[in-house]
Amino acid sequence: MNKNTIRILAIFIAILFVGIAIWALFPEKEILQGEIEAKTVNVSSKIPGRVTHLYVEKGQFVKKGDILAELDTPELSAKQEQILAKIDAASAMQNKVFNGTRQEAVLAAKSKMEEAKAGYEISKKTDLRLQNLYKEGVISAQKADESKARLNASYNLYLAAKSSYEMLANGNRYEDKEIATASVNQAKGALKEIDSYLKENKLTATIDGEVSEVSAEEGELVGTGYPIVVLNDSSKMWATFNVRETLLSKLKQNSIVKADIPALEIKNAEMKITMIAVRGNYATYKATRAKGEYDIKTFEVRATPVSNIEGLKPGMSVILKM
Repeated sequence: MNKNTIRILAIFIAILFVGIAIWALFPEKEILQGEIEAKTVNVSSKIPGRVTHLYVEKGQFVKKGDILAELDTPELSAKQEQILAKIDAASAMQNKVFNGTRQEAVLAAKSKMEEAKAGYEISKKTDLRLQNLYKEGVISAQKADESKARLNASYNLYLAAKSSYEMLANGNRYEDKEIATASVNQAKGALKEIDSYLKENKLTATIDGEVSEVSAEEGELVGTGYPIVVLNDSSKMWATFNVRETLLSKLKQNSIVKADIPALEIKNAEMKITMIAVRGNYATYKATRAKGEYDIKTFEVRATPVSNIEGLKPGMSVILKM
């Protein structure tokens, strides 16, 4: 080996050691890759039905209150008609009870009462004469008893006619009126319930956001609580990172970190650490040796943009250098 070769080899080794020293002094930063997530809202119906119209598509932005879809529920419409008929019948009965008996029926009952009263008066006078004749020995005791029986019968007939007249003249009892009113209110309550369900035929957006999923097609039958449309709340987005516990010392709750968002070509976007929570046991790294190693848990770390980032969408990658 000549001197030049030795000199070149020595220079190469020197450069290698210098590089190792520099790397040791300034180690490469740990890189964490996360993903943008957003608050999601499932828009579903309280009632089963068939989708008749879809007014939105995936990726479309909607405002709170916008109609997203319509359902057809013929069973509820039929139920509504039945309840309306019950309300009409209950209202008619209520009017009848409150208006009382027709005047013609009252006059007829009064006429019967007066007729019975007149018959009673005649029976009373006849009985008085017959009783006097019995005392004088003109008629037998049987005739006197028959007269007394006719008097009692005519009196009872008069009392019955009088009672019927007074009942019709005084109208219905308070309890009857209460029952009639309760029947109307019950039917109206059932109608309100059906109307509240029928309002669910039109599904509206509950937030301003982006349609991330449309889970049904027109003509499809959906059940109660089925999420027909899923909305992303663009005002509530964050980046989620899975971080080994050995790196948590570099991340503090409420601290500000800087991250890159490749999809938007954004460098050093400021984000605030808002959550640090341990993942389940499934995310724990198990040591393979009994000595020198230990189980390392994985933590979920959330970072929220400090300011609004135009164009940020769920699913975008976020690079955090530590």
